[in-house]
Formats: sequence, structure tokens, C-alpha cells
Amino acid sequence: MSLLGLLDQTCTTRRATYTKNAQGEEIPTWSDNATGVRCHIEPISGDSPLGELARSLKVSHQGFIEASGDVRPATTNGQQDAIICNSITYYVKWTQDAASRGRVKQILLSLES
Repeated sequence: MSLLGLLDQTCTTRRATYTKNAQGEEIPTWSDNATGVRCHIEPISGDSPLGELARSLKVSHQGFIEASGDVRPATTNGQQDAIICNSITYYVKWTQDAASRGRVKQILLSLES
């Protein structure tokens, strides 16, 4: 079975643009980047092969998403994309091209930005 066959949920990907307020703080404005994107998101289990990386990034969920969802991990200045699936917002902390075929990304997610 291909990884695409495991994508049994759909989500909306969101991207923030940032503007500075009068105090110089960056304020995000979120907009939908893509809707109806196939994905699979689940809590990280203790025996996940990504366990050490997941702990260092302080993430709680892992999964896969169609590459067309165009999600990006958090940058060094804290800007990041989000995924909304089943009315839950997840923040993208890490991605990689699953199986190096450009169709599915593996993702690590946090419930906190």
C-alpha cells in the first residue's frame, strides 16, 4: 500500500502573515493556504521511531499529509504553518518528504504554537 492510501482524513492548511503593532510585537493574521487536503494525524506513541526528535521539538502528534498541502515547519523566528483537522488546530514543527517521492510529507505537530 502506498502512503497515499493511509491518508484517511482531510484538513485545511493555514499560513500566517505577520505585521508589527505599535509596540513592535509581531501579530499573526492567519489565512487558509489549502482546503480538503488528505492527511492522517495521530498522537505520538512511546515507541515511535521519531521519539527522540519528537521530544526535542516538544510535539504531541505525528502524521502524513499530501505534499500539495504545502506546509512548512516552524522557522527560527517562530513563524509556522498550522493544520486544522477535525476542528483541532495543530502547529507544524517538522516536515520531511516521506519516501522521497514528493507526494506525501511526514509531519510532527504540536497543539501549542
